[in-house]
Amino acid sequence: IIFVGEVPSEPTFFGENSIIEQMANLKTYKNVGFCDGLENLPSLLKEMSITPYVSYDKPQKVLNVYRKTESKDYVYFYNYADADTYPELAGAEKVTFKVWINGRGTPYLLDPWTAGVKTLKVLSQDSDKILVELELAPNDSVIIVVDKEPDSMFSALAEKSKVLDVRNS
Repeated sequence: IIFVGEVPSEPTFFGENSIIEQMANLKTYKNVGFCDGLENLPSLLKEMSITPYVSYDKPQKVLNVYRKTESKDYVYFYNYADADTYPELAGAEKVTFKVWINGRGTPYLLDPWTAGVKTLKVLSQDSDKILVELELAPNDSVIIVVDKEPDSMFSALAEKSKVLDVRNS
């Protein structure tokens, strides 16, 4: 729980007891944070070790959806450049970007249009995340699977393909 701005001090419902004691009790928990304003929220999130599952190297007009299972992390990326739906993006172009994904394992690129699977080149890796590079045409999408199992169906499907490096594809 994170409180931004003034901490509540008045009960919400008629006849409810004072909440000042409950708020003081909340302050003792390490998973409860308080900050004065939105400008301090990013530093509070970092201090509380709350990080996004997916983070871009720079701002992108690319949407993502993250799902996690015990053995795999799935990230769907979509370059939302559909000029009919989003007229302000009529001049959108292909984007190439780097993205950090939480997790460890082998990243595979799944093409939802062709059902192709390729091993994705890891640019950097630390204890809990990997850095990969993607290239998406306007209105295009891909799925990255970070597979924690060494001998999965994805490794078998990608076995015949080389490691995909979008800069040289």
